[in-house]
Amino acid sequence: MAQISVRAKNRTSDNQIVHVYDQFAGGRREVSNSPLALASDETSPAFGVNADAHGDGVISYACDGGPSLSNVDVVDSTVVEVS
Repeated sequence: MAQISVRAKNRTSDNQIVHVYDQFAGGRREVSNSPLALASDETSPAFGVNADAHGDGVISYACDGGPSLSNVDVVDSTVVEVS
């Protein structure tokens, strides 16, 4: 199993506490350094996500009291927009 680096960017107008989950192979594991405290328009430091041999991974995110999204396909260096 490979690891890729992913970042999250808060595209909302509010500060967000973002929980990020690695969903590789049907699992659901909170990534290192999650939850992320992100100000509006702030980008997180990179965090590791499991991926297949082609470098494809899957994550989800959920903000405390805010937006959430599941089954987000990611590759190395993806910046996931939280909106």
